[in-house]
Amino acid sequence: MRVWAGIVTAALPVVLFAEVVQFTVLPGEYWWGGTVGGGWQMPLGAGSAYVKDLRVEADGNQAAPLLLSTKGRWVWCERPFVFEFVAGRLSVEADRQDAKVETGRTGETLRSAYLHCSKTYFPPQGTPKLEWFRNPIINTWASLSYMQKQEDILELARGFKEIGVPPGVFMIDHGWHELPMGTWDFNLRFIPDPKGMADAVHAAHAHVILSVWPSVGEKTKPYAELERAGGLFLPGRSSMPRASRIHNAYLPEAREIYWRHMTRLWAIGLDGWWLDTTEPEYRMTEREMDVPIGPGTFREVRGAYPRMTVGSVAERTRKVSPDRRVFILTRSASAGQQATGAHYWSGDTKSTWETLKAQVPAALGYSLSGDPNWNCDLGGFIAKKGDAGFAERYVRFL
Repeated sequence: MRVWAGIVTAALPVVLFAEVVQFTVLPGEYWWGGTVGGGWQMPLGAGSAYVKDLRVEADGNQAAPLLLSTKGRWVWCERPFVFEFVAGRLSVEADRQDAKVETGRTGETLRSAYLHCSKTYFPPQGTPKLEWFRNPIINTWASLSYMQKQEDILELARGFKEIGVPPGVFMIDHGWHELPMGTWDFNLRFIPDPKGMADAVHAAHAHVILSVWPSVGEKTKPYAELERAGGLFLPGRSSMPRASRIHNAYLPEAREIYWRHMTRLWAIGLDGWWLDTTEPEYRMTEREMDVPIGPGTFREVRGAYPRMTVGSVAERTRKVSPDRRVFILTRSASAGQQATGAHYWSGDTKSTWETLKAQVPAALGYSLSGDPNWNCDLGGFIAKKGDAGFAERYVRFL
């Protein structure tokens, strides 16, 4: 059943129109979808009581307005929606007239529903190198933290090769650059020869990627250009680092400025990108959530931010290197981002047995949204000092 309802809100002096789709959950039918953080509660069936507002709840950083059932039924929308399971019924509500909720039934299985939606709404564009997914992704942060020095990076790369670790992706983390964030200039005191470093990592039979954030610090060239173009979010709201602002990836000019400064990095011989904090990490008040930022208010389009920035970088990288397959690691995802072939992980998780338990259903549930390239920090990202159980948990994560 599909209805239109006018809703008068107390927070805004306007009437929003919501499309509401409702139908009965079939006997023996189970559903997956929504957010990776909710994966441990999946699947949802006739006896479930569950509600999720994807407009404002991404359970961290990965969400898609897509629901799939074991009976071949599916629900899709180009914008985040609210969905609820209660009393044997599923209702889906989108709060704009141009946000059509599409539903259907393709075949009789979860697989048939997934394949239909993948082909129709987010078809893949090429295949990344399989070694990037079969072999380890090694992060220099674990050993070097903020001190990303060239000699230490190369010692790590050679050391992994010597002990027989298969060649994979070598991630150079936050700290390789000059401050403030967003200069996109190497700290030459730490990394005096960026191209030589990349060549040496390649000689160790590994691919090399750099950590790049959507933040740009004040008093940098990118910041000044983006500010003149109206391509920055509201000031003082980026949660990390301070004295920086997020580039507005919804605006074509802002995406172009962002990429133009990244090309200097690509020129050293990178194999891909690590686009971190693409949620983005950005604090807003309830009123600020309703400030227009391009195609809609931040509340309406926040979930699409990773799709816009990751998609833009993937597209532009393909154009400058059409003979190479692009690899992008990012911790955030939204509907349609599947076409970029990006790789995801579950974010900065705590090192607990509960966290480990949640990774398996989360991975299964989110893979069904069309993002199968998903993993987690081995052992968890945040551990307590002196935790006697960490070593065993690390092995269990493996």
